Amino acid sequence: DQYVMKLSSRLDIDADRLRAAVNDARVRPHVERARDEAPRPASGRPVDRRELDALRWAVHEPALMSGRLDATLFADEIARSAFDTLTQHPWHEALEASSPEVRALLERLAVEEPEGGAAPEELATKVVVNLVEASSSRLLASMLRREDPRCADVKALLDMLANARGSEHWDVAENAAAQLVTWI
Repeated sequence: DQYVMKLSSRLDIDADRLRAAVNDARVRPHVERARDEAPRPASGRPVDRRELDALRWAVHEPALMSGRLDATLFADEIARSAFDTLTQHPWHEALEASSPEVRALLERLAVEEPEGGAAPEELATKVVVNLVEASSSRLLASMLRREDPRCADVKALLDMLANARGSEHWDVAENAAAQLVTWI
């Protein structure tokens, strides 16, 4: 476990994901995946809810989300691939061009309606702020592990975003999120 933790911090890979890979190799070290077998999803864990919300909005309201999202905000490989595919192709071509895992995710999101209640613009802002906050937290953790002296700047912006989100000052939170995206 110490080796997994050390490797996790050095490679910036989730420790639970590494543990699962090590345990899988330990249980079945002699099993080799067939060449024609479809690859398993990048992680055995579900995609982060904030990433799913952003993708759901990108599927249902592409015009509203255009220019607000970036592939670097998605930590999950399948979610990132889904976003890349959505930005490069029209809907039906995106489904055809994607891997089975990405296609399944996109099809699932297509039948799930985005949360309602407030104005779509405000909800889209909340989704983006939440996604940037998660991405920025991962970035800050990585910078702290590397002892990067610039982490204080990222921490200040992240605190500004969290405080604005907590007090529901979405314009301030969105401004902080835009600044954090440049770091990500």
